[in-house]
Amino acid sequence: MEKTVNLSITKGPIDDVVKLSTDPNILKLYANGFQCTFTLTDGVLVLKHNGAIIAMVTMSLAAIKTLHKNIEATVQGYEKQIGINIPTFEDLLPEQFKQQPNK
Repeated sequence: MEKTVNLSITKGPIDDVVKLSTDPNILKLYANGFQCTFTLTDGVLVLKHNGAIIAMVTMSLAAIKTLHKNIEATVQGYEKQIGINIPTFEDLLPEQFKQQPNK
């Protein structure tokens, strides 16, 4: 049996996520890229798979900022528990393609 690491910072148990993963009424997507932008009142998260847009999620500014913080905390907890450092896309780029700090 595959080991499941419960690093969820939500209030529900990990079993709820497992049940949702098998629910045919829940849309499931796999994304390996994204874009994020803002309007005056909302945040927009565009999900991509191999460069193609597969979904767009519009959220309130408070919701998207909370999502950012929750994802960051969950990733940090995962890295600490598993003992690895997950690279960002920018970390994986050759040096000549990395963004230079604004001067």
